[in-house]
Amino acid sequence: MRLVLDASAAVRLVMCVETAERLLGPVSVATVVIAPSLYAGEVANTLKWEYGRAGRLEAKAALERYQEAIDLIDDFTPRPVARDRGPRGSGTVVAR
Repeated sequence: MRLVLDASAAVRLVMCVETAERLLGPVSVATVVIAPSLYAGEVANTLKWEYGRAGRLEAKAALERYQEAIDLIDDFTPRPVARDRGPRGSGTVVAR
């Protein structure tokens, strides 16, 4: 199965928030995890503003979580891929 991972879902995973549990299954069984080209910037921005600036995450920990989020991805795509579902029969699942 091919999985498109949204940045907000990735942040929930690496920050181990309560809602991340439902994402673990699809990510762990995916044969390929892809993300849009803006993923890295969106992850960095979320970690900086929602966690770092709010005093919920120190800089070193933010960098570690950022690397974990990047490591979840097998390939980045420059074209838009976020849809509710991939083309029929493609086996693509979008995690948001």
